[in-house]
Amino acid sequence: MKKKHLRNHKHYRLFLLLLLLVIVIPNSEASPGPTPNGYRVQIFANKSKVEAIKVKSDYEAKYGSEKVKLYIEFIDGWYKVRLGDFKTKEEAQYLCQKVKQLGYTDAWIVFTVIEFDEND
Repeated sequence: MKKKHLRNHKHYRLFLLLLLLVIVIPNSEASPGPTPNGYRVQIFANKSKVEAIKVKSDYEAKYGSEKVKLYIEFIDGWYKVRLGDFKTKEEAQYLCQKVKQLGYTDAWIVFTVIEFDEND
């Protein structure tokens, strides 16, 4: 009777392939990240970091950043310029209407992780 070498066995190769996939492919559910807890108004999204910085700087130069905090967030390959930290959608809607009147006609509200003082 002829002996088969284990490494040539089709199930062994399948086992190695599955083992490789389990080790190499990270588990995306392992660290889901923080849970969204509020709203921001997005005024820009682009794959260019330079363009996002320019839009943020232009907004700050024209309208300041004392009343509303500005953010550049990098999500899924896109640089997004977002304004504010609002606990309610109504607050974000008010700002969204204001920035649309200022010329940011594509502004929209996003549900996301925000920064806020626990004492508020």
